[in-house]
Order: sequence, then C-alpha cells, then structure tokens
Amino acid sequence: MNYNLQSDITDLITKYKVDLNRLEPTAMELQRKMAGGGIYGLPSWTRSLILYYNKDLFDKFGIPYPKEAITWDGLYELARTMTRQDSGTNFKGLTMAFDFGLMLNQLESPTQDPATGKALFMTEPIKKAFENQARFYKIPGNELPGNRYYLDNQQNPFYKDKTVAMFLTLSGAEKMYKDSVNWDVVPYPAWEGKPGIGSQSYPTYFFLTSTSKNRDAAFQVLSYTISDEFQKYAARAGNITILKDTSAMNDFAADLPYVKGKNVKAMIPPKYAAPTLKTKYNAIANKELLAALEAVTKGTDVNTALRDAAERNDKQVAEQSK
Repeated sequence: MNYNLQSDITDLITKYKVDLNRLEPTAMELQRKMAGGGIYGLPSWTRSLILYYNKDLFDKFGIPYPKEAITWDGLYELARTMTRQDSGTNFKGLTMAFDFGLMLNQLESPTQDPATGKALFMTEPIKKAFENQARFYKIPGNELPGNRYYLDNQQNPFYKDKTVAMFLTLSGAEKMYKDSVNWDVVPYPAWEGKPGIGSQSYPTYFFLTSTSKNRDAAFQVLSYTISDEFQKYAARAGNITILKDTSAMNDFAADLPYVKGKNVKAMIPPKYAAPTLKTKYNAIANKELLAALEAVTKGTDVNTALRDAAERNDKQVAEQSK
C-alpha cells in the first residue's frame, strides 16, 4: 500500500460469483478493514496461536498434560508447577512468542491507533494483555534469560534443549519440532468468562496488484486457492483451512508423517477473536512492547514501562511519517 499496488477486487468477486460466505469470517473482516470496505485479496490458509507442550517432561515429573480448555490462570499455575530444578538442570514451565500474543490478542484491541499509528499501550485491553503475559516471567526460575527477549531464547530451549515444558506460539511450528521433541498441542488458553475464543486469525492472503495486465486471468488463479479442491490439498500439506466448513482438516497433514496422532483439532479454535487492523508502523509497536517487557523484568513498574514505550513508539512514528 505504500507503493499504491493495492487493487480492489470487489468487481471481480461479483463478476465470477465467488461466495465469500464460505470463508472464515474474521479473515474477510480484516480485508474489509484494510480496504475501507473493499477487498484487496483473498485468504488461502491461516494460522493461530496454540500451546505446544513436551510430553516427556510432563511424564518425567508425573504431572498431567495441559487440559483442552485451559484458562490463562490455569496455565499460570501449571507453569509454576513445571518450573523446577532437577539433577542440576533448571526446567522452565513456559516460554512464548510474546509479541505475537499481543498483536493477535484475544481482547480484540489494536496496539496502535489504526489512523495515526500512535501507541495504545496504556489502554486497558492492551495493558491487561501485557500484564497477563508478563507475569509468567516473574515465576521464580522462569525468568527472561538475562532480562532479554528474542525468539531463539524462547523457542530453542523448548525444542532443542528440551528444558521448557510449554511454548505458546503460532501453529505451523511442528515443522521445526518433528525430529527433536515429543510434542503435542492444546488450544490457546482462554480468558475467564470467554471460553472457546482463541487468538486472532493470522491469514496468508494472495493479492491482485494494481499493475496487473490481465485482472480476469489473475483473479481466476486467485479464487482457485479458496476452492474445496485446493483447500483439501493445502490441508494435507499442513496448512489450516480458511473455509468455514473445516472438513478439509479431516486429512490435515496426511502427507506429513510426524503429525500423525497429534491433537490437530486444537489448531482451529471454536471462534477466532475479532481481527485488529495493523498499521504500517506495526513493527515499531512490536519492538517497543518487547522493550517494555524487558524493562518490567528488570524491575520497572508496568505503567512506567508501557508509558515510556508508548512515547518511543509515537516519536518513531512521527519521524517516519514526515
């Protein structure tokens, strides 16, 4: 959109009688928000946040596996239980993809004002989501390594070192874990009083650009990716269907032997959280929220950390928007 390459395909959707009601609704809602009521692209598959866990560690310590309908508070208690020392090794209960948890939060709140890019870090939904996730790093023994956050020091201990019991991240990570850890999954933890609501959907879209010389031919290829035929093929290859009818998932990852016997139904929540529009400054928000997390783990109070992060966000957005 920075280069004006977006193209509204509403006319082609009408011309070729494409039934958008077949698609997971929040994926299309996000498109309409992005295009101001129009549609720039069609979703072909999606991902969402889920909870991976190491079955061997739970077996080792005689603790039951995470429950299907685990809540955030229940997960916190389980993380405390699984955080321990054994034979000189420190085992952590939980690590996470912290920034994705905020960006795709279940409280359905954007981290930046969609119109201006200014930080919304101090608004109650984002502050609540931030505090909820940050508390896990205050569990003794489960602290952020060196008070620094980066994905490798969250993910590698789970599937390489095998010293982390649970890891919150986007579905699709099983492609990395296949040969290294005895994993399984349960749905993303729910907020008390909001059972069954997962994270926001994280779709992959294909777009038709404004420079297209043959819009009709391009659109017909585009629309094929939401056909039943393609969706069945994509699901067999390990991609989560974008269709409301999730029967394509009956053969999910059938072509991937390392997924056999896993709880793959957990990868689609009963309901995705409503989508929030990301701005072109989204990377700034992610970076500053991670900096706020590091400040909190070093002892700064949450209000100060988020206020400082918001000021840095707004300053950088102002500089980039000149």
